[in-house]
Amino acid sequence: MTGVAFSGFADKTGAFFRALAKNQDREWFAARKADYETGWKEPMESLLAEAKVAIDGAYPDFEIGDPKVFRIHRDVRFSADKSPYKTHVGGVLALGNAKISVDVAAALYVQIGTESFAAAGIYGMAPPALALYRAAVQDEMSRERDPRIIG
Repeated sequence: MTGVAFSGFADKTGAFFRALAKNQDREWFAARKADYETGWKEPMESLLAEAKVAIDGAYPDFEIGDPKVFRIHRDVRFSADKSPYKTHVGGVLALGNAKISVDVAAALYVQIGTESFAAAGIYGMAPPALALYRAAVQDEMSRERDPRIIG
């Protein structure tokens, strides 16, 4: 991760990602990879590093993992859409030091590009974790017995 302070992304309109959506080929991206690295990936690393420090106090019972910026290459092995590149830069701060997976709660998830948003929580829980979560939401008493269920 960079030690550089976050000063914004390459542009406010995400023009790089709109162009990438129209030019999903390796030659186009290779010629502009440095623009992606300096204008999007490195700023995302800086943003997440600063966010980790800023929100750490909000999670007194949890360690916040190291910032993780997701790779730009899509996994197309099982997809009908064989576009090789994502049209956004995304990253996460996970709760705990576990490997990033769908069952690890995110203190913060940020995505900037053709679709931009920020979120927190768990996405795509495995069935056992989802059953526990639903039971906790439905049963007010389970939160009193074990506050870690909800957090």
